Amino acid sequence: MPAKAQELQWKNVSTSFDLKTNAIQVFESTSSTLNDSAFKAYYVLINTNDANLQMGVDTTLYRRLTPSAFYERLAAPLVVMNASFFEFKNKKR
Repeated sequence: MPAKAQELQWKNVSTSFDLKTNAIQVFESTSSTLNDSAFKAYYVLINTNDANLQMGVDTTLYRRLTPSAFYERLAAPLVVMNASFFEFKNKKR
């Protein structure tokens, strides 16, 4: 059976994150389930033309860090994006 896409609805929740800039917006899915499973998703919209923003990249190569650990390690950045699946019980990605 082929996978079926489910349309998601989003709401702007930027004020919940106290970002202090309009160049970054955070959106949260309004659905609590996806294909009968518990679900919560966010996406971040960033105006990369804003000269006041500094963007960088860090990886977990040879180390296992959660998004919270990255937040602490990188001195509280405005956004930490988990672009991978973390599964720490068996140390798998």
